[in-house]
Amino acid sequence: MGPLIALLDAGCYAELEGAARALLSTRPQSGFVWQLLAVALGKQGKDALEALARAAQCLPDDAVAHLNLGNAFGRLGRPEDAAASFGRALAINPDFAEAHNNLADLQLELGRDDDAVASCRRALKARPDFAEAHENLAKASARLGQLDEAVSNCRRALEIRPDFAEAHNTLGTVLRSLARLEDAMASFRRALLVNPDFAEAHLNLANALRSIGRLDDAVAGYRRALLIKPDLVAAYTELGTALRLQRRTLESEAICRQALAINPHSAATLAVLAELRADAGRFAEAEALYRGVISIDPESSEAWAGLARLRRMTPADEAWLAKGCRPTRNCLYAMPSANISMTSKISKRPSSTTSVRTSWPSCVGPLTTDPC
Repeated sequence: MGPLIALLDAGCYAELEGAARALLSTRPQSGFVWQLLAVALGKQGKDALEALARAAQCLPDDAVAHLNLGNAFGRLGRPEDAAASFGRALAINPDFAEAHNNLADLQLELGRDDDAVASCRRALKARPDFAEAHENLAKASARLGQLDEAVSNCRRALEIRPDFAEAHNTLGTVLRSLARLEDAMASFRRALLVNPDFAEAHLNLANALRSIGRLDDAVAGYRRALLIKPDLVAAYTELGTALRLQRRTLESEAICRQALAINPHSAATLAVLAELRADAGRFAEAEALYRGVISIDPESSEAWAGLARLRRMTPADEAWLAKGCRPTRNCLYAMPSANISMTSKISKRPSSTTSVRTSWPSCVGPLTTDPC
């Protein structure tokens, strides 16, 4: 196995893939070699699902193998399979902090915020100094409206890891929800000092700048985010909003169209288009777009408020208006997923301290000792 480990350490992933495949032709039951192959494939941007599944099959009692398979399912948008794999990892090792934290990531993606809190707390019981679990707990707490607790959890994460860019970003998002804009912008800037290519932090800083009327700076920030991550739909949408506020209507609509080319069901983008139609006096089109937003996201405060502006209210609308006011009241603690880091760093060689975030890295945890 020494030559394969040497290729892994040297970052020679194409060569590692070839060597692992050659060895598997004679040792097809080696879960360790399947794990090495999975790392090689993942580092080259190739599909590692089959290799990870074979590793888990060959190593049925290895929690890390099941964790890595769950990460692969998460990347592929298969949450039920991911949850099942994380569950198997935890059945083998109930104190596996990384598996609890990865399950929390999945629960956050699914909007199961209470479950995410419970998973984070289990991760932290096993590893009190687990910075990533403190940050995930901050996200879940913020979504539940527990903003002071979210701030505390972010600060605890940063005590453990002062250069934790994602925690600086999440802290900024929570501080912005508390209307502490200067503090929020300072947190976003600290995130960018650690990681200048952190697209979501550029987006969040631009949102804060826009909220204080610095539209030119906001537009520049959105464009930086898109240079880094060209498929970041939220950055297109927020850029469209900023351009609309600058009365650059044609540019705003063009940007929104780019967002919809990536995600035709982006409720936030459709809401911006509805505002553009209303600005132009095309009220029937605006109403149709707002209704489209509500069909995608029934709790969209922007769409309900937009419809209310377009309609002439009568006493018969009392029930309708009450329904529309409910999401508007609840929007104070809304925390769009775009405001939360979607990035992760993977160490050259997996270790038990590598965390899995919503980008679902290819492999995490120590490579298992080969039983063969």
